[in-house]
Amino acid sequence: MSQSLGIYETRDGFERIVPFYRDRLDCVVDFFRDGGLDLEDAEVTEAGWSVVSFPSFGDSTDAFRITLEIADDFSIDAHYDFVFITRGRVVFVLATVDAFSPFDTRLLEQLAERAVERIDARISEDPATATLTPAEPTSPTTSSRPY
Repeated sequence: MSQSLGIYETRDGFERIVPFYRDRLDCVVDFFRDGGLDLEDAEVTEAGWSVVSFPSFGDSTDAFRITLEIADDFSIDAHYDFVFITRGRVVFVLATVDAFSPFDTRLLEQLAERAVERIDARISEDPATATLTPAEPTSPTTSSRPY
């Protein structure tokens, strides 16, 4: 799993980001279908993407999944999930990858909810003019609890 966060100068700057990525999903899938990821002993035999049903967080939420079937002497499915959450001028992206089956949806929802809580705790009062206050430094933890 990975996460990233961006703050855009204007609302229209981030309003273009989800359509930008959505428009490129076909290109990514074509890359995989055309052998862009094929290894010496394995190849991508199926590739596709879909919109994923996901609860709404922040001002808007968009979720997509890329699914690949990778074959050698056996086949395995790889699932890449991307969740885009906007809050004011802030865009938060969660990305996961899992084999055999998609990443646990409940855990992904918990991570998204926690991310929005953390953003809201640090965002200025008006999300349209958002500035984030820095978080207090934390030390690494071995906890399995999200965040």
